[in-house]
Amino acid sequence: MVIDDKAAAISALTDAVETIERVLGITPYGVYADVRVRLDILEARINNPNSPAPNVTNPFYIDGYGGVSISVGDGYPTESRLDGSLYLRRDGYVYEGLYEHRNGAWQLIPTDFWLAGGDLSGGYYSQTVIGLQDRPLVSTMPVDGYHVTWNDTDGYWEPQIGFYAHGDLSGTKIDQTVIGIQGQPISPINPVDGYSLIYRTDTWHPTRLPVIFDPAYESQNIIANRPIDQSPIDNTKTGIVNLSSSNLLVGVSGDYSTLIGGYRNQITADYSIIGGGLDNLISDVYSSILGGQSNSATKPYTTIVGGLSNTADGYYSSVVGGTSNTTTGNYSSVVGGYLNISGGNYSAVLGGDSNTADGYLSIILGGSGNRAQNSSSFVAAGFSNQSTGIITTILNGSENIVSGDYSTIISGIQNNISGTNSIVLSGNNNIVTSQNSVVAGQNNTSNAGHSFINGTSNIISGDYSHADGYGNTASAEYSSVFGYAADARIIGQKSHAINYLTDPGDEQFSRIILDGYQVNGGQFYLNIPGTTSNIGMEDGKSYDINIRILVVNTTGTPTCARFKYNILAHQEGGVLVVDILNDDLIDDNGTNWSVTIGTSGTELTIQIDSYGTDDRRAMATIEWRELSRL
Repeated sequence: MVIDDKAAAISALTDAVETIERVLGITPYGVYADVRVRLDILEARINNPNSPAPNVTNPFYIDGYGGVSISVGDGYPTESRLDGSLYLRRDGYVYEGLYEHRNGAWQLIPTDFWLAGGDLSGGYYSQTVIGLQDRPLVSTMPVDGYHVTWNDTDGYWEPQIGFYAHGDLSGTKIDQTVIGIQGQPISPINPVDGYSLIYRTDTWHPTRLPVIFDPAYESQNIIANRPIDQSPIDNTKTGIVNLSSSNLLVGVSGDYSTLIGGYRNQITADYSIIGGGLDNLISDVYSSILGGQSNSATKPYTTIVGGLSNTADGYYSSVVGGTSNTTTGNYSSVVGGYLNISGGNYSAVLGGDSNTADGYLSIILGGSGNRAQNSSSFVAAGFSNQSTGIITTILNGSENIVSGDYSTIISGIQNNISGTNSIVLSGNNNIVTSQNSVVAGQNNTSNAGHSFINGTSNIISGDYSHADGYGNTASAEYSSVFGYAADARIIGQKSHAINYLTDPGDEQFSRIILDGYQVNGGQFYLNIPGTTSNIGMEDGKSYDINIRILVVNTTGTPTCARFKYNILAHQEGGVLVVDILNDDLIDDNGTNWSVTIGTSGTELTIQIDSYGTDDRRAMATIEWRELSRL
């Protein structure tokens, strides 16, 4: 019976649909493709009310075609839709989900479950507070009475007891210790009965205050029965501070030290004394400052007597007056002046400006910019002088330098001694590079030892030489030149010149040695040693010549002969003429050797004549005097 009823219903429905189609047509307006689809849906619902409906068109327009729609697809939606339309993405990417067309564009609608974040952790149904204002909260279990406190050092919130000791306090809620005052720490040194806190070097120190001497209460301070190691006043070890000053602001922290008068003075060492002044400091033992301002005694057993900004920084050193003077050498001293430094042990600067005595046992008496740099060096006065050799001396002048040991500059400007045991007496721009030399004048140069120069622009290069006058050159050893532009240059000779000479060998008076050698008894000439030259003369001159000759044989039986000649000669037109020749054979010793005196152009020749077969050597000493000059 049920089957028959259902068949009758379907048949009736089919008739109704066919009637509708005849009236509406097969494609009615709406979301269904035709009436057939609509009837299939209705039939499906009748046969199985719980089954899903057949698929509808994609997109599905809710408000007729062109209205709000619902669609599904793969990828990001790109179709133009009316705002309010929905799109379900199904391709499985990160942004899979439901999109809404809003403000002319598709936007993803969040569909995730709720998650805890920021100051919370946990899930949808259970959360835990793990921070406050984006700052972490530690998980330490709190105790009854605790509260949440911010720990700025470690950067987190933590359970803390209600009271937290910090700043000038340390400890717990029920037990605190004062560890500072106004943010400045207190020294952990245990105090002694009667001590007070004194602020010094960024810390409060327990310190026994110095005895304050006040005549109105003097009787109350003096204690007769005192321990042997304490002050006669008030049984202290720190000495006396004048009540009328402000020294208590700094004061005395050294045992057995005394501060009398002044303002803002400080003693931090034992057994020391400041007698007055302003801003003076003693920082090492057994030291004293007797006035002045901003003076510092920084080493043991130092003394400063007055002045400004002086520093005694060497053991047993002292500064007496002046400004910005410094002692860095042990047992050194500065007496007055400005910017002087006594840097060598046992050194001293006795005044002046910007002087430095940094050599052992060195001394500067005064002047400006002088330096005594080596052991026992000495500068008396002047400026910019440098005594840098051992036991060297500069007495005066400026820009003088003594670097040669045991040498001295008496005075002058820009003199320089680098040789030892030498002296510049005076003048300027003299240069002494040799030893045992004496120079005076200006622009003189001594390159050879045991020499003496006086005058201007003289040059000595040979040892044991002497130059006087102007422009003289003594290049020969054992030479002397005198006068204007004289020369004495014959190497290895004793030469002497007076007045104006220009050519080598033109000395007015000279003593010269000639020598020669020959084998097998042959003849030979005597020449200036090291040359092939004889003695040259000048036109318009007359000469008085004394010659002494010694001839010896170097083979056979040793013997010798001696000769002596006195000659008067003159030269004219480039020819030397012998006017008088006196010969006196002293002793030929039986050798029969002979000597021939002659001339060759402007030269005087000495020939040892040939004889026998022995090898012979000869030497002549010649002295001549020039009798007339142009």
